[in-house]
Amino acid sequence: MEWDAPRVEPGHEQEVGDVLDAAWGDLGEGRPADALARVAGLDPDEGERHLIETQAHAELGAPGRARAALSRAERSLAADDPGLLWARAELELAEGHGAEARATFESIPGGGDDPLVIARRALCADLEEDWAAADALHARAAALDPDGFPRPPRLAPEAFDEVIRASIEALPAELIGALERVNVVVDPMPPSERHAELGPELLGLFVGGSLLDASDGQEGELPPSVYLYQRNLERYSRDVAELTDQIRVTLFHELGHALGFDEQGVAEMGLE
Repeated sequence: MEWDAPRVEPGHEQEVGDVLDAAWGDLGEGRPADALARVAGLDPDEGERHLIETQAHAELGAPGRARAALSRAERSLAADDPGLLWARAELELAEGHGAEARATFESIPGGGDDPLVIARRALCADLEEDWAAADALHARAAALDPDGFPRPPRLAPEAFDEVIRASIEALPAELIGALERVNVVVDPMPPSERHAELGPELLGLFVGGSLLDASDGQEGELPPSVYLYQRNLERYSRDVAELTDQIRVTLFHELGHALGFDEQGVAEMGLE
């Protein structure tokens, strides 16, 4: 099955199909605003238009608009339409409703043999802290498509901590001294109460007052801490070597924020 670009319904005019295909391409290339603009002139009864709008609004951080678009799609498409069910499940994930998303993914016709659907179910299981179920689903997806969906590499806690230690030791000495005041915390997944805000696949996060604020005598509400989310980092990687590099990249990125730099400043410092 192809879930990123559902096919246009038979009977649509060719130019409508071209517009829809182009809009799905916009989404696939990370241009949700372009996708919205492209489908804005289509017939309001065009169900696939509303699926595109659902995904685009979700990616733009507008869950209310995404939910409204999904409601319009539900009025235009069959209840068991795979594209509709996929859009609903993805929106439930974006809203932080892992259990609901897992049930919706499970209801997609033919999804039990689709590695993409199975991999998304694995993410839902991780959000529910059902590690055994998540690993079993990853194994199922890998058996169906080992190249597209390899099993995530797993590191024991001690090995994960060793990668962090070695990464910090590789930093310039002046940075190591400054970062001694930053806690580095490894959690399996982002906190459930923040899934809707941060997204379920977050790799890392810095919280608290930056060291720059502290040097100016401003005390942050929370001690400066970098959080690394191990299950997501493992899911993001194809093997241990890639995982090791991704831990380093994510750690340095968040440490840059601890030093008071925004996204551009982190990139300019080369902490990636």
